[in-house]
Amino acid sequence: MRVITVWVTSLVLVIGVGVGIDAGTGFGRSSHSPRAIPAPWAIFSTPNAGAGGGRLNAVSCPSATSCTAVGGYIEEGGFDRTLAEHWDGSRWSIEAIPSPPFAYPGLDAVSCSSSSSCVTVGSYNTLKSAGHPPADKALVARWDGQKWMSQEAPSPPGVSLNGVSCPSPSSCMAVGWYETRSGNERTLAEHWNGERWMIVSTADRPGRSSVLEAVSCSSTSSCIAVGESEPTFSGPQITLVERWDGASWAIEPTPNPTEYARDFWLDTVSCPSAGFCTAIGYYDDAGNDVPIALTWNGSRWSVQAIPDPAPGKEARVMAVSCSSPSSCSAVGSYADSAWVFVTLAEGWDGRRWAVVPSANPRRGDRYDTGFDGVSCLEVVGCTAVGGYTVSNQSVTLGERN
Repeated sequence: MRVITVWVTSLVLVIGVGVGIDAGTGFGRSSHSPRAIPAPWAIFSTPNAGAGGGRLNAVSCPSATSCTAVGGYIEEGGFDRTLAEHWDGSRWSIEAIPSPPFAYPGLDAVSCSSSSSCVTVGSYNTLKSAGHPPADKALVARWDGQKWMSQEAPSPPGVSLNGVSCPSPSSCMAVGWYETRSGNERTLAEHWNGERWMIVSTADRPGRSSVLEAVSCSSTSSCIAVGESEPTFSGPQITLVERWDGASWAIEPTPNPTEYARDFWLDTVSCPSAGFCTAIGYYDDAGNDVPIALTWNGSRWSVQAIPDPAPGKEARVMAVSCSSPSSCSAVGSYADSAWVFVTLAEGWDGRRWAVVPSANPRRGDRYDTGFDGVSCLEVVGCTAVGGYTVSNQSVTLGERN
């Protein structure tokens, strides 16, 4: 689960006028795709909730005139609140969405099978009451085209729901993890069958920890979930990929190139078809995060070369969206030459990954800028969301190419 700290003091809007563009390398045209070279990213206006501020963690766009983004903000009383915003083809607006009272909720993922059917998932931490410690609970809400409604979902101890994918209104798969009595983390999958949520058994490697960070379903009988596992307390952490065939989950063999580093994580995955998936995460290189990409060709996983925009510094890809095997966009953040985090966008054209220019708000005291979610209809037509911090206040950020 992404842990986002948000400071909120006043209302700030980001508008797509006079933004600074970070330079990037060119994006090559692929012989596999007739599409044009992706355009640079540009900022669009997104509202901020409550007293101001907030961050958007995920976005899903079932059409060019319908996108839903989710995240959170902090109200004046100091409590976290859930945040949902919708694009209707002309502007973004905040939608009312249930938020557990006196809790610390977070929405980490959203999936829309149509403009009238979306599901968002996350978790929340209940406040400690007399004689009872705080507990983590699953947080699930469904959009029916008119309003958001809370849904009951199983909540094993220490639950965290991090990803969701809905190939149809009556079928959704959510993934994450829960904690055992001994404090170890185990993978978790929950399925929506159109009537209720149920836990589906997952596969776990033996060892200390196995978690799932994201899921992508190309159909009701084909899903890929990604994350990482840690066999022992001393590591190393290795990539974890599981496949759903409509009946059960099974672990897929994945590469962990030892020439890079010891520890690997997979944060995001996108599968436009059962025969193609891209999973992206990072590995640890002397204390710095470096992007790594894996691809599935229908029979095996292999490593893809993906640019590191900040050699010797930090670079994280948080989300990826593929409209076809020859068109993917990945987004995140990296530390620039002054060690200030800025937006990162990369594109796949069927042959290679390359950095694509993205925008950053022109504020001298801006920091912690980055993308957390992306959704693409085609090679041109992606929406990315995230946020940045200015004057100790978090501000929502949205861009489109």
